Amino acid sequence: MKNEQAIKKSTAMRNLKELRLSKLEIRMDLTTLDMIIAFLYKESVLRTRKALSNIYKLFKSIDINVYKEQELDLLNRIWIIEKTLDARLKEGLVDNNIIRQYCKDLKDCDGYKEGLIDALTGNNKITYDESKYLLSQIDDRLRFGYAITLRRIVKELLELIDEDDIRSYKAISEDLYQIATSIINIKRNCNSIDSDQTFSLQEDIFQTVIDASLEKLRNRNRIFVTGLKYLNVFLAPGYMSKRLYTYLAFPGGGKSLMLLEAALDIR
Repeated sequence: MKNEQAIKKSTAMRNLKELRLSKLEIRMDLTTLDMIIAFLYKESVLRTRKALSNIYKLFKSIDINVYKEQELDLLNRIWIIEKTLDARLKEGLVDNNIIRQYCKDLKDCDGYKEGLIDALTGNNKITYDESKYLLSQIDDRLRFGYAITLRRIVKELLELIDEDDIRSYKAISEDLYQIATSIINIKRNCNSIDSDQTFSLQEDIFQTVIDASLEKLRNRNRIFVTGLKYLNVFLAPGYMSKRLYTYLAFPGGGKSLMLLEAALDIR
């Protein structure tokens, strides 16, 4: 009995260690994939680098093995999405016609895929509201998809608890603690770009975070109000984006002191 439990435990913990490398067991239907392709080829204010990066991150995390070999309609659409994102994010291509040709020139593009590219990217019928809904669905899959991967491992460990043997409580509690730590790490890895704004030199995060930060700074509605009443009146009503502020004074005149005080008050 003990040997059997030890084998089960080692299997569960081995799976736990490999969990970070695991793919998300998420399936997408034909309609969702068609909507994503339409979004990728439609001019829209919502088609930002952040949105493209989230879609790219999701499809790189999906376990392609959840799709059967005969599901060519689904697999070919996933191929189109991945290659289109490669063209936009890695190659820096912008024009839809050039991106279509880029996909068709790839070695693994056959006649069936060429026909799908022309059929699915020529008439992009997706509205603004549909695009917003699609992006929210992608965000949710990124943020919570890891729960599917964890389900099997948590179930394996909980089944090892022997209600008649208190020693098993202690052993399993340590494993559960490791699972809890892994959940936090996996969630961070699965976070969408929008919910994970930590600065990083990682290629798929750096440019997106910088672009998002610049976009926020350009928003004139973002106002930093200081703790100095008359300074706020003078600034009307505080420090605003898209404006340059210059403080002129002799050395020791209080320039740094004023900026430091304002920064502390804003913080």
